[in-house]
Amino acid sequence: MKNKQLSKWSSVAEILSSIAVVITLIFLVVEFRQNNALIEQNNRAIRDAAIQSLDAGVLTIVNMLASDEKNAVLFATGVSNYSSLDTDQQIHFSALVNAICLRMDVSWFAFQNGLLPPPLWKREEDVLKDLVNSPGGRAVWDNCNASQEFLTYVEEQLITTD
Repeated sequence: MKNKQLSKWSSVAEILSSIAVVITLIFLVVEFRQNNALIEQNNRAIRDAAIQSLDAGVLTIVNMLASDEKNAVLFATGVSNYSSLDTDQQIHFSALVNAICLRMDVSWFAFQNGLLPPPLWKREEDVLKDLVNSPGGRAVWDNCNASQEFLTYVEEQLITTD
């Protein structure tokens, strides 16, 4: 009799433990989904912040060129006819191109790490390609202090040899 009662309690305990396992699994699935949603929300916030930061960098350079006619003329002349610039202007132009290259390096890094959507990178890449293939861009490219990975990418993918 004791054996039968013990067997019944054993069966009840097995059923209860099976129910507990199912409840635990359901709980884990719910927690996992909530965690994934939070991670995705965080990733979107990081992407948005990266894009805002990159846009601020673009605006800084655009404002520097648009707000000062001397800078705008220097940049336009340097891009198209670098050799016509005097030594001080060449140094100024080189510094400006280097600032653009460094900013583009940050954009490229963001793109490589999924923080910058492909259409935004393509827009930046087109501008960079025009710059590095211009006479002035070519003349000062070796002075660019960007990351080696970025420099290699630009040299292999964007610079045309003709």
